[in-house]
Amino acid sequence: MTNLELELHRLVHVRLQQLSTSHVAVVCKRLGHFRTEPTGRAPDVLCAPLPESAAMLRERTPRVAPQQVSTVCFEGRRVLLYSHRGHPDLILDPGTPVRILVSRRAGATKRFYNALLFAIHLSATRRGGLLLHAAALRDPHGRTALVLGPRRSRKTHLTLELLNRGWDYLADDKLLLHQGRAHLFEHRLVIRRHHLSALPWLAERLNGPDAPRTIRSQPLRLLLERLQHIAAYTISDKLQPLLQPLINPAFPQELTRHLPSARILSSARPDALFVLTPAERQGCTPLEATRLLCQLVAIERLYLGGMGPLEAMSDYAHPDPDSADLTTLLERNLTGVPGFSLAVTEQASAAELAEPLVRQLADLEPRTSSPCPA
Repeated sequence: MTNLELELHRLVHVRLQQLSTSHVAVVCKRLGHFRTEPTGRAPDVLCAPLPESAAMLRERTPRVAPQQVSTVCFEGRRVLLYSHRGHPDLILDPGTPVRILVSRRAGATKRFYNALLFAIHLSATRRGGLLLHAAALRDPHGRTALVLGPRRSRKTHLTLELLNRGWDYLADDKLLLHQGRAHLFEHRLVIRRHHLSALPWLAERLNGPDAPRTIRSQPLRLLLERLQHIAAYTISDKLQPLLQPLINPAFPQELTRHLPSARILSSARPDALFVLTPAERQGCTPLEATRLLCQLVAIERLYLGGMGPLEAMSDYAHPDPDSADLTTLLERNLTGVPGFSLAVTEQASAAELAEPLVRQLADLEPRTSSPCPA
């Protein structure tokens, strides 16, 4: 059993208390740069082992869909319960502090980290911030761009292209937004096969004796691409999520190892927002403030929805009439930041995708002083 404390930009304090090594390891890999010595401060998020008293919940776990989340009463509070094969697997209590009680099952680590992300987001909202699904980079002239779009909208392609041009890194997929500033969250890039196909220089940069075979072998990448195409037409939708990690595996990479010239920033105030939008022609057009806000809310809800029904069910289990809604939080934190629709065609290369953003950002004056390096 291991203890760990994280301090996320003085916004969210996380305590992992007596958790198994496997659960702590997955947090250290992704958020270890926030590790801090115990201070005695009360945590905003407390993670602990599932107590023996949770066994009583076995009779209340869903029987038809045992992998889904349900709302139950535990220790006098309404909580969210995940089960595994009829046994309690994880409890999320959305009160103050947010509590995550997780089983020692090694296979629960992914579910645990997913719940931790939501708990961090929930705690941040209570202080006027949020965990935002976005990429963020700073150009050589000090202007910071936030790039937003749902999953598979090519944010990582654009991030990698700009990093290769010498831009500084703040986020690829997630960042903490608070008081109008974007803050570093994770600094690992998750590379997949389609990134290697779209960016030829990337495979060369990542290639090495310890690189996975999928990175080192182009014929194997082409074979997996063909298998994925076949599977899309022959494998049922229910089995697709199980097959994807085998056909299109993820390769988390440390940024500084493969892009040593890229500087990792701790925080920066955004100068412009770019929303990736499917289109037939490339281009970058201004977005009216109301429309921009609607799109930002929709993208964030899609991201939160990917965590399951945690947001809606936590509101049901622990209603808080004083908490700000998502629209208000985004509006407060991004007031005055100009927004643009960045049209993305299916055939556009990463370089072609980056050009309109680079030109548009070059026309803006930096809104802030120099960002804080990590």
